[in-house]
Amino acid sequence: MLDRDLDEAEEQYQMALRNHLIHIDDLINLQNSRLRGLHEEFENDVKMIKLEYDREREDIERNHYMETRELREMILTIEEEENAKLKEMQDQHDGLREETKNKNVEELESMKHELIKQIEKLDKDFEQHF
Repeated sequence: MLDRDLDEAEEQYQMALRNHLIHIDDLINLQNSRLRGLHEEFENDVKMIKLEYDREREDIERNHYMETRELREMILTIEEEENAKLKEMQDQHDGLREETKNKNVEELESMKHELIKQIEKLDKDFEQHF
């Protein structure tokens, strides 16, 4: 009777062990399927983040290119304005120099004529006194 109880207990143990192993296998399969699902979700998230990153990078590059081009255009415009101002100032300087030069030449000529008149007057006065 003890032997039969032992056999029956052994049989129950084996059945419980089989059920336990089946449940463990089911749990492992369930965990593996969850891991696959999480891995797929992770891969999808990575793809989405990469796409978003690439899009943002393209936007930043495009904005950088546009701002750089705009700044270059501004620099070119400022250089052109400064060159025009410099040329205008150079022209004004040249004009003033010519004007001053002409004025000085006129004054010199006027002084020459005045000096010649004085010399002639003095010459006449010397001639008269002589």
